[in-house]
Amino acid sequence: MVPQGRGRWLVLVIVFLVFLTTLQISTRKSRPEGEGLYISESNITVVDPPKKNEHPPKKEQIHLIFPVDKHSKRFCRTLFSALVNGYPAPNVYNWGEHFASASEGQGKKINGFMPLLDSLDNNSIAVYSDALDVIFQLPLDVLLLRYKETQKNLVIGAEKNCFPEQHFCDKMPQSNLPSNIFGSETDKKDIYRRPRWLNSGIMIGQTDHLKTLFTLTKAKWDTLIPPPLSGDQGVIAEMFYFNYELNNWALDYESTMFQMMYWSTDDIVWDSVINESTLANAPLAPSQFKKKIDVRGIDLNSTAGRLGWNRISNTIPAAMHFNSEEQKINLDAWWTKAWWYPRLSEILEGYANDENVGMHVNGQWMTWNETCGSYDLR
Repeated sequence: MVPQGRGRWLVLVIVFLVFLTTLQISTRKSRPEGEGLYISESNITVVDPPKKNEHPPKKEQIHLIFPVDKHSKRFCRTLFSALVNGYPAPNVYNWGEHFASASEGQGKKINGFMPLLDSLDNNSIAVYSDALDVIFQLPLDVLLLRYKETQKNLVIGAEKNCFPEQHFCDKMPQSNLPSNIFGSETDKKDIYRRPRWLNSGIMIGQTDHLKTLFTLTKAKWDTLIPPPLSGDQGVIAEMFYFNYELNNWALDYESTMFQMMYWSTDDIVWDSVINESTLANAPLAPSQFKKKIDVRGIDLNSTAGRLGWNRISNTIPAAMHFNSEEQKINLDAWWTKAWWYPRLSEILEGYANDENVGMHVNGQWMTWNETCGSYDLR
């Protein structure tokens, strides 16, 4: 039996330790190290951590996801570029929705995604992409190869601009590109910044990790009244910042998978004959980035002179995101440079006669003809 005096002291010590632990959790502002704890500056959310994927997904367990409310020429170009590069028929959500305001549309981009996400197998890989300003230029197998080599659970595109401006912009990890890759102007002028900040327009990851990211994003979004004018990107960026270390998430600093075009037009070169010996060609760098170009899985003969090449990081991005209004002009111009453009009419004729080419919309199948058959994609 514990003496009465000692028992009282033991109880007091236990109460004091519990108090300290609670105080530490409630005031902590840095990224957490405890498994399953996700913290932002405005709230604390506990989510079951995703389980490790012990069985690598088969090819049929790859999902392509587009948020889009209606068909258009730009959407059909994005859809075509994915299909011609071997991506699976996409799952589309928000189709047929009508939004009273831009902020309502942004909110639905988050909330509308949740039912679709919940229907997907956790042991799968999902590619989530904007639907109106992305062009896929390399085969799906190339993207998957590069993603798996990162050994990350989730990889999101990186851009040169921190949008919207937030208190943690300067705290984001530095790019792994050399600090002088643009010479003395590196990181001083907009076009000479190294990609460092999250762009939510395109990402790839284990489906359970996308569920974690968007569950956190939805929880935060639902507390914001009125919704932010900057849309979903700021909230996703915040959730990424406070959780990327715990969850093994990363940004694609070298644009090997996703090229963000804002402030990066001059980084991309077309009409170049690319081979295994191609070297970086950054005009302002005192020495070039010592990275061997990765051409695995790329048919260099059929694509000769028709691939966008990032001469700064010496990579051929798998997809290009034209993430600004002015970049939409480049999208229209560069569409004609793509490797499939000389055969566009021939491929489209095949799609028009194949009922197995199309997309999944709210559990229903829509053929290419039903969706895009009326558009001239030249």
